[in-house]
Amino acid sequence: MRHLSALAGFCLIGCASNLARSNPPTARDVSEASVVRSDEFLKSSALHGPPFWLGNEYALSLMKVVTKQGNPYLHISAFPREWAFFEEARDLDGKVYKLHNVDHKVERGYVHESFMIELPRERLNAANADGLTMRLYGKRRQFTFTLPGYYIQGWLDRLDALAKPEGTESKGK
Repeated sequence: MRHLSALAGFCLIGCASNLARSNPPTARDVSEASVVRSDEFLKSSALHGPPFWLGNEYALSLMKVVTKQGNPYLHISAFPREWAFFEEARDLDGKVYKLHNVDHKVERGYVHESFMIELPRERLNAANADGLTMRLYGKRRQFTFTLPGYYIQGWLDRLDALAKPEGTESKGK
């Protein structure tokens, strides 16, 4: 998990410094804005989706370590005015997802809670049309959000493009 936390740190910097806080409007925009960031000391690379802002308090983004087998993660940065102490997330089917803490701090008068939720590829495939709706449960608050289907599809398109050998074309696109 320490490995993932280090790679998620790249996203924290990008999410926090995105002053315009505009969301990519299409799947193609998400795909084009998704970037691979490498850490030469960890000998790994991760695909980071662009931040998807929900108001001024929450930024969501998908990420996956592309140099290893494993599931993607939904990275969530929360900037509420007080600690929420989020502990778990549930989807509309009632499935419980454990939160992996990345960072907790106070910054510029705001609390910053950052964590990741491991999401199997099958779950993302099922959500790429209607989106992924989840509720975060904390000691002091709950928060329900939806990551739009077009965001998920655009990010999955970029992930799949990375997995294809160079020079191969996708059929039907």
